[in-house]
Amino acid sequence: MRRRHAFTLVELLVVIGIIAILIGILLPTLSRAQEASRKTVCLSNMRQLSDYLRLYAAEAKDTLPIGFIDQKAFSYIMNWNNAGSNPVKPSQMGLIVVANLSKNPKAFFCPSEPPDSRFQYHPDVNSVNPWPFLNTPREDGHTKLGFSARPMANWPSNNFPGGVAPPPNSYGDARFWLPSDGKKLTLPRLARSGSLAILADNIIDKNYVLRRHKKGVNVLYGNGGAKWVELAAFDRPEWNPMPPSNGKPWRALNADLVGSDGNSPWNTANNDSFLQDGSWPTMFSAGTQSKAVRGIWAAFDNQ
Repeated sequence: MRRRHAFTLVELLVVIGIIAILIGILLPTLSRAQEASRKTVCLSNMRQLSDYLRLYAAEAKDTLPIGFIDQKAFSYIMNWNNAGSNPVKPSQMGLIVVANLSKNPKAFFCPSEPPDSRFQYHPDVNSVNPWPFLNTPREDGHTKLGFSARPMANWPSNNFPGGVAPPPNSYGDARFWLPSDGKKLTLPRLARSGSLAILADNIIDKNYVLRRHKKGVNVLYGNGGAKWVELAAFDRPEWNPMPPSNGKPWRALNADLVGSDGNSPWNTANNDSFLQDGSWPTMFSAGTQSKAVRGIWAAFDNQ
């Protein structure tokens, strides 16, 4: 009788080792391919948002619904909603949603963002980023945009100047909170945005960049163009706010330091690290809506 040949333990270990090596070679390649695909989808989403912004501007006297609330790092609110909201209100790019100009809610988000993040699309009103918008106050019930917007107009949070909403057909719209100097609206204009960067992947601080695309960000410009910008192009010490600001350069900001010192992006002293264009410090002043003098958005403008 012929004896059956079986693998020896050494041969089996060699085969397992070869398979492990192949997996180690192929997995990073697969991971890079998946990220390249997500980065492309992210860029495509930005271009969809550009179309939505143009539709909105066509219906709203060339205005752009972008900006910030007090801190220029806080430039991503679509629906203002917390326990003290009085009342809940759509804000900034949320106006595109309530105007029914957007057909694809996923376009407001980047697929590379961690799925459990408050900056990802969650079609669940009980989630950390409720969609559709909630209309009753809830602790941290804000709906957040998945991108940072150019902080070129300061949108009010709970109240207009004097603590009252403007009358209808006046300088504001009683249905929403809109940025105003008390006499007229101070919304940015699409026609003036030109080659300025108006949207980017989250740039609250460097850690937000590293956890998404890692090596850079996608950026949308006012002329409708969108492109990839390498981290090295804007992570530079020379992008300091101009004196006499007490702010730090963007690369020194850390969202984990909320409320503790000047390194926090939520410290208004660091607003100019994001954009110094005249839209701060007064609460409802109009920005120049021109090319930034300093700040990380100036770095994007120069790409």
